[in-house]
Amino acid sequence: MFDCIGLFGFFSGFRNIIARSEPDFEWLGGFIFTCGLAFSILGFVADSIQAGSVWAAGTNPVNPTWVGYGAEGALLIYGPINRLLITTILIASSTLIVKTRLFPKWTAWLGYIFAIYNLSFIPTLFYMTVPLNFYSVNGWNIPIAAGLFFLWILIVSIFLIKKKNH
Repeated sequence: MFDCIGLFGFFSGFRNIIARSEPDFEWLGGFIFTCGLAFSILGFVADSIQAGSVWAAGTNPVNPTWVGYGAEGALLIYGPINRLLITTILIASSTLIVKTRLFPKWTAWLGYIFAIYNLSFIPTLFYMTVPLNFYSVNGWNIPIAAGLFFLWILIVSIFLIKKKNH
């Protein structure tokens, strides 16, 4: 939940820097902000679904990574839906970086590489729900994809802070 609130701050700051530094690309900053906001809100929804499934189970054993107890909705959010949003955010942000030279060009290329990784997991929507399988809707590709996305956000955040101080 705290990650989601932190993302509100990141995407607000990102949009603000774009609006002030590159007014011609303010529309793209708004689009990226909106996608980031949707990503964060869906994170809250998925967390709520999983927490609610634990409460609903009472004293019965629960594994929220498996299908059942309402986890199906969270699987789609954490899996293909998040991969699609992350891909969109990374491609739009990287394109903006290339066009404006707002940050070092390598941050854009890193974003494109991470976007391709995320894009490749959108079709997991059509695969099984076996968490031990790498290519499944709830496979172990999810923490890797999220880790790469948050690494990119950390790197860009450092440049945002530097940009704000100049």
